[in-house]
Amino acid sequence: MAEGESPAAPVAVDAERATSWLHRQIAFDHEPLERVAAEYNRYTSKPIEIATPGLRTLKISGVFATDDTAAFIAFLRTLKGVRVEVTDNRILVSGD
Repeated sequence: MAEGESPAAPVAVDAERATSWLHRQIAFDHEPLERVAAEYNRYTSKPIEIATPGLRTLKISGVFATDDTAAFIAFLRTLKGVRVEVTDNRILVSGD
């Protein structure tokens, strides 16, 4: 608020999605894989790297546990044209 200015119009928020992190979850609705990976990387010690540029814009939807990287990797492996390689220091996502 600033003196002499009207307050901004209210904006609808998905409260469940906005607070999912409180339950060790992250939620996405048609978000690009690049953004999903970046958000997931905030919670994991083994970073997700996208090797195939075309996969960066792949739309992802779902609710994922921040402490269950194996489940997220399993989800990625179900996507057509996506290959996931897990090494000691990274999770590499690439296209077939």
